[in-house]
Amino acid sequence: MDLRKLEYVVAVAEEGGFRPAARRLYTAQPPLSAAIRQLEAELRVTLFERSTRGVVPTDAGWELVRRAREILAQVDAARDAMKFGAGVPRTVLKIAVLNGEFVAGELTAPILMDLQAGLENTEVVLHETTFADQVESLRSGEVDIAFVRPPVGASDLALVPIAQEPRCLVVGQQHPLAEAGQVSAEEVLKLRMLGLDAPPEWAREWQLDDLRGSSLLDKSMGHVRTVLGAQLALTTTDAAITMSQSTMRLAPSGVVRGLIVEGLLPSVFAVAQRKSDTRRLVRDAIDVIAASADKHINLLPGGELLI
Repeated sequence: MDLRKLEYVVAVAEEGGFRPAARRLYTAQPPLSAAIRQLEAELRVTLFERSTRGVVPTDAGWELVRRAREILAQVDAARDAMKFGAGVPRTVLKIAVLNGEFVAGELTAPILMDLQAGLENTEVVLHETTFADQVESLRSGEVDIAFVRPPVGASDLALVPIAQEPRCLVVGQQHPLAEAGQVSAEEVLKLRMLGLDAPPEWAREWQLDDLRGSSLLDKSMGHVRTVLGAQLALTTTDAAITMSQSTMRLAPSGVVRGLIVEGLLPSVFAVAQRKSDTRRLVRDAIDVIAASADKHINLLPGGELLI
């Protein structure tokens, strides 16, 4: 039994399900569920009753939740005492994160955990952003770095590419190609695309305007600015949009389908910083992120390290 599994147990109990618990902890649902099953096997008890109505702790589960809260609180208190008991000032690293756990796929959670563990006397604070404003809080100085998906057309920012992964085409379950599994680039370029509420250079890439040489948008729908907003919009239109393959794994939905398309350029996960910001905190954070991605790149199916 380790502290991470105890955090999982508490989160599942408090959130009432595995998926919302995974969102809260910035991790994927499958490894969280697997960890809970491993813990149940280790303890030889059932911790949660699973049904169509949700997930509810058993009596043994509630007992473990109570004890886990006590243990985690003691660990936090001990950590704070060691870090700040001698009057050591606490540093805050503020990070803008595009669409939460989707930004770096399965690398998001380990990177955030390694940042918290690897930056001494530093508290990591997250600020979630959308397609439309993924770098605005960084440019304004509200945050220190940003987890982004390029392109980012801002001359005052520097990008450090970390990893890349394949993209896929996403359509609603009612779309004529929904059961195709794989489509050609020629077929894709004929499809109307979902409009994205985002900077033009960013929207063009995900809408495939760069490949088509022009826009072919579904004008019956409003523009969307989040992954979940895109999934919802696709349920009422025959338009399509591209997403990273990890997004489809981390945000599974019965109302959309992901299709393989040969020839699509991969999607890059990068860290953005202000060119004028030369603080050691920022340099150290990027070093930790690069080392974490190197260590965990196997968690990102089809992923390739770029740093």
